[in-house]
Formats: sequence, structure tokens, C-alpha cells
Amino acid sequence: MAESKLERLAAAMPPDGTDLTEIFVPGGFSTGGLVADDAVVRFVAPSAETSSTGPDGFFNTWADWLEAWQSYTIHYDDVVERGDRVVALVRLRGVTKRGNVEMEQEAAGIFRFEGDQVVEIEFNLDREDALQD
Repeated sequence: MAESKLERLAAAMPPDGTDLTEIFVPGGFSTGGLVADDAVVRFVAPSAETSSTGPDGFFNTWADWLEAWQSYTIHYDDVVERGDRVVALVRLRGVTKRGNVEMEQEAAGIFRFEGDQVVEIEFNLDREDALQD
């Protein structure tokens, strides 16, 4: 029996409570072939957006984002399959390097599949925006 999209993504996701600053370092994280070479990766915040392409873009964009953080943990509220997409509703907890400012943010990751690979990823700090079809 073939793995579902949810199972494929879950196998590549870091465990609940992982400090992302510890895994988005050279040699620390791999998408394991899940992210297509031409996948579009977007990071969306209320006042900014950035995009990149493929597994390297996925890794480098996260590494750039995490540069300002002393710690940045991910906690999963729910992960559901919706047609050709898997939606991860998460809470992010971080402490900045400068000033040790603590924050908590609800966010969403939307992973669109074609076949067995993810071809589009959106990480959005506004859940409502991310969940609009």
C-alpha cells in the first residue's frame, strides 16, 4: 500500500518540540527527496514575503530566518490532508539572540504535492490567510 501524503510529510518533519535552530545547520536536516528540485518555497508574514526554489532554497530560507533566534521550537497543533495538500497548524516559540525577547506565534505550513513530491510550500505566520483556498 502506498504511503499517503500525510505519512510522507510526517516522516520528513522534525518531531514536536524540536528546536529548529539546532537542525537547520549544515548536515543537520534533509528533506529526504520529498521536496522537488523545482518546488516553490514561500515564507509569508503580514509585512513581508520571500521565496526560493527546491530543497536548497527550503534549507537556506529557514537557515536565514533562524539566524536571529537563540531558540525556535515547533509544536504541532494539527496536521491534516486536504486533497493534494497537507496542512500543518503549528505554534512557534522563540527567544531572540538580541535582547532575549520571547515570542509565541501560531502559523501554518501548506505543502502541495504532485505525485510523491512536494512542489509548493508556503510557511505563513497568519493562519487565516494560509487556510484561505
